[in-house]
Amino acid sequence: GGGGCCGGSGSAVVSGGGCGSGGCGGGGAQLGAADLEKIKQQALSFYRQQTGDNSQVDARVQDFGCHIQVDIFKNGAKIKSYAWRGGQVSEIQ
Repeated sequence: GGGGCCGGSGSAVVSGGGCGSGGCGGGGAQLGAADLEKIKQQALSFYRQQTGDNSQVDARVQDFGCHIQVDIFKNGAKIKSYAWRGGQVSEIQ
């Protein structure tokens, strides 16, 4: 198992690290805290639309360089993972 071009270690890749220039597209823009918060809210909204679950959940955003990943946690357990690229949220199976 693993998360695409960034490996499945679960830790963010330091710039110049794991992704390299092959296969990811050069989307290496650095995102600020406001951008990450916006992505988090977008993923939460997508989650609620998909599942109809409006209960309290926690979202954690990680910048892997080639994609942004948002993990949704409920009662401390990860229940969904989403990738964010260029304004689009998609579920990671």
